[in-house]
Amino acid sequence: SAVAGLLAAAFLSPVLFDSSGRAARAQEGPTLGIDAEPSDNTATSLGIRNVCIAVQKGDTFSVDITAENVTQISAWEAYLALDTSVVSIVDRDVQHLLSSAPGSNVFDISESVPEDAEDDGRYRVGGAIITDPPIGIDGSGILARLTIEAVEKGVTTLSIQPIQTEARKPV
Repeated sequence: SAVAGLLAAAFLSPVLFDSSGRAARAQEGPTLGIDAEPSDNTATSLGIRNVCIAVQKGDTFSVDITAENVTQISAWEAYLALDTSVVSIVDRDVQHLLSSAPGSNVFDISESVPEDAEDDGRYRVGGAIITDPPIGIDGSGILARLTIEAVEKGVTTLSIQPIQTEARKPV
């Protein structure tokens, strides 16, 4: 039977904004992660990070984009790179950490799904609290839970890293 492997790596913190619109900073610095087997994560707590899983062609599974040690985060955006000949993003949910604040109203700023072989393998995912007055969240948890389908045999790496533009400037 066909096996699709998944490796996760985070190379760059996403753009994180505090409730005043400034880039969020924490004493230890916010950390972005990808958890390939997120069953022990909740909106506001993270379990053991798993960076590699094996699945069968046709399987649908969850992967979390996580944040640790954020201070007053109110919005975030990241580009996830993937091999769309091996996996396809079929759904996403950004109603986790940002939604944990009482009264928060979270807007999903992600691009549409599916992200599949017809796309460029760079999936924009993010969320923003649009509550007035602005509020921010401190702590760690799930930024987004992605639903992914293994569409072919092979190995892919999910990574969040700078995207080079035609102007030769990273996004």
